[in-house]
Amino acid sequence: MQEAFEKAFHVDGSTTFDQSFWNRFVLELAARLRGFENIKIAWAEVSRQGIDVALARINEAIGPAAERIRRLTELGFLVAASETPATLEAGALLELEVAAGDARDLFAPSPFLLLGRTLSADDYAVVKLRSYDPETGLLSLEVITVAGDPGPHSDWSIGALAGSTLAQLLMLEEGRTLAATILAAVASAEGAASDALGHKEFAEAAIQIVQEARDATIAAATPLTAARVLAALAGQRKAAAYTAAHGEVIRADTSAGPWTFTLPLDPADDVQVSVIDPDGSWPAKNLTINPNGKVIRGCTGNLVLDISGRFNFIFDSVEDRWTATYEKGAT
Repeated sequence: MQEAFEKAFHVDGSTTFDQSFWNRFVLELAARLRGFENIKIAWAEVSRQGIDVALARINEAIGPAAERIRRLTELGFLVAASETPATLEAGALLELEVAAGDARDLFAPSPFLLLGRTLSADDYAVVKLRSYDPETGLLSLEVITVAGDPGPHSDWSIGALAGSTLAQLLMLEEGRTLAATILAAVASAEGAASDALGHKEFAEAAIQIVQEARDATIAAATPLTAARVLAALAGQRKAAAYTAAHGEVIRADTSAGPWTFTLPLDPADDVQVSVIDPDGSWPAKNLTINPNGKVIRGCTGNLVLDISGRFNFIFDSVEDRWTATYEKGAT
């Protein structure tokens, strides 16, 4: 064991401070200082190792979080995926499981979401958030509106939806519905127009209205106008004895047997009544015209129609009789 420095160089009254004493003193001091230098070197190494260990621990703790942050900036925290099979239906409640991973951990759903498909951009629904559990990934939704194929599907992509975007989507869907309604109405109107053009009596009634309106106000127009228009529009079909009203156009069907068609009582001047053979049955089963107390073209009694076509009866108040015109083949 090394002797204590203070004992090795104890000085008393008999100590001789010669060359030998000071050489031994310096050598001993140098030897002891070298030990301190070794300790200093060892401490520097320990410090360096400690710093390396600390940095490694810091990297272990912060590294994964930094990587998640990097992935977050790349993937976005408002999008998640689910493979839960579901069918879209307005008002339906859905339970989807968000796929495990960063998306589940970082997903922060907004109050309204867009539930779309990864395989088709045409199939989607606007949904309302009910609840979300990031631990299990269970996402509860209420379907607000649906577009495209309702499914079932299992390739869901779930994204946050801003309020303004939601409003735009709802307006778009309402616009599509309105457009479909308008197109249906146009198609119906076109069908009605086509039917109307197929009836000659409608065109004749319309021409008469125009002519009357050109020369007088609606109030001054002949009171028979409305009856003529209604009759023309209705295109009434009769198959048994019938008394006509002013301005009517009647399709007289005698296929079940002959019967009598009676002209209006006390007709006004220029009243017109038309009768049509709709099925070509008059030659075999005649239609009888009763003038109802008047005459037809100067002939008293009934007129028997045994040829198909259209007969127009117009009353002449000056001569107090019915005139008649015939259109062959008119139906």
